[in-house]
Amino acid sequence: MGAEMNGSQDQEQELEQYIRGQFNEMQSDLNKWGAGEEFGHDPSCEELAIHYIKSGGARRYAERHNRNTGAADL
Repeated sequence: MGAEMNGSQDQEQELEQYIRGQFNEMQSDLNKWGAGEEFGHDPSCEELAIHYIKSGGARRYAERHNRNTGAADL
């Protein structure tokens, strides 16, 4: 059981790092600029997420991290 807990904790930490990295990329100056161009104003957090996904950022991030890209698009 101890090995299972360690494996589960490792997976949880890996997922947390993955999500944190993707969030940081979504909040990047480049994404803010692109979203601002798309929406014509300083983008909200929701608009940053929409732009990040629509522009392929989520898919590219998933590919770089060898993840399933099926859910990376809107």
